[in-house]
Amino acid sequence: MASIFSRTNKNGSMVYRVIIRRKNTPLLSMTFETEKDAKKWVEDHEEKYIIDPTFYIENYKSERLIQRRKREFNRKKI
Repeated sequence: MASIFSRTNKNGSMVYRVIIRRKNTPLLSMTFETEKDAKKWVEDHEEKYIIDPTFYIENYKSERLIQRRKREFNRKKI
Protein backbone atom coordinates (compact mmCIF):
# COMPACT_ATOMS: atom_id res chain seq x y z
CA MET A 1 0.00 0.00 0.00
CA ALA A 2 1.23 3.46 -0.86
CA SER A 3 1.49 6.32 1.60
CA ILE A 4 1.18 9.99 0.69
CA PHE A 5 2.86 12.57 2.91
CA SER A 6 2.64 16.33 2.57
CA ARG A 7 5.56 18.57 3.41
CA THR A 8 6.45 22.22 3.11
CA ASN A 9 9.53 23.26 1.19
CA LYS A 10 11.88 25.97 2.42
CA ASN A 11 10.19 28.42 0.06
CA GLY A 12 6.78 27.69 1.62
CA SER A 13 5.31 25.61 -1.20
CA MET A 14 3.62 22.29 -0.47
CA VAL A 15 4.75 19.05 -2.09
CA TYR A 16 3.38 15.55 -1.77
CA ARG A 17 5.62 12.51 -1.47
CA VAL A 18 4.38 9.06 -2.43
CA ILE A 19 6.17 6.13 -0.83
CA ILE A 20 5.51 2.51 -1.76
CA ARG A 21 6.92 0.00 0.71
CA ARG A 22 6.56 -3.71 0.23
CA LYS A 23 8.35 -6.54 1.95
CA ASN A 24 11.30 -7.88 -0.08
CA THR A 25 11.14 -5.05 -2.65
CA PRO A 26 13.06 -1.79 -2.78
CA LEU A 27 11.34 1.33 -1.50
CA LEU A 28 9.95 3.60 -4.22
CA SER A 29 9.23 7.29 -3.67
CA MET A 30 8.10 10.11 -5.94
CA THR A 31 7.36 13.77 -5.25
CA PHE A 32 4.48 15.74 -6.76
CA GLU A 33 3.25 19.33 -6.58
CA THR A 34 -0.41 18.44 -6.09
CA GLU A 35 -2.13 15.76 -4.07
CA LYS A 36 -4.30 15.00 -7.09
CA ASP A 37 -1.21 14.16 -9.18
CA ALA A 38 0.15 11.98 -6.38
CA LYS A 39 -3.09 10.01 -6.03
CA LYS A 40 -3.38 9.57 -9.80
CA TRP A 41 0.20 8.27 -9.99
CA VAL A 42 -0.50 5.79 -7.18
CA GLU A 43 -3.64 4.53 -8.92
CA ASP A 44 -1.77 4.08 -12.20
CA HIS A 45 1.50 2.63 -10.92
CA GLU A 46 1.26 0.97 -7.51
CA GLU A 47 -0.08 -2.38 -8.70
CA LYS A 48 2.36 -2.48 -11.63
CA TYR A 49 5.27 -1.79 -9.26
CA ILE A 50 4.21 -4.59 -6.93
CA ILE A 51 3.97 -7.05 -9.85
CA ASP A 52 7.32 -6.12 -11.45
CA PRO A 53 9.53 -3.89 -9.27
CA THR A 54 12.61 -4.42 -11.47
CA PHE A 55 10.95 -2.54 -14.34
CA TYR A 56 10.35 0.47 -12.10
CA ILE A 57 13.85 0.40 -10.64
CA GLU A 58 15.29 0.54 -14.16
CA ASN A 59 12.99 3.41 -15.21
CA TYR A 60 12.88 5.13 -11.83
CA LYS A 61 15.51 7.76 -12.56
CA SER A 62 13.92 8.90 -15.80
CA GLU A 63 10.48 9.19 -14.18
CA ARG A 64 11.89 11.30 -11.33
CA LEU A 65 13.75 13.50 -13.80
CA ILE A 66 10.55 14.11 -15.76
CA GLN A 67 8.70 15.09 -12.57
CA ARG A 68 11.52 17.40 -11.46
CA ARG A 69 11.64 19.18 -14.81
CA LYS A 70 7.86 19.57 -14.75
CA ARG A 71 8.04 21.25 -11.32
CA GLU A 72 10.89 23.54 -12.43
CA PHE A 73 9.00 24.54 -15.57
CA ASN A 74 5.88 25.37 -13.54
CA ARG A 75 7.91 27.57 -11.17
CA LYS A 76 9.45 29.50 -14.07
CA LYS A 77 6.01 30.15 -15.57
CA ILE A 78 4.85 32.02 -12.47
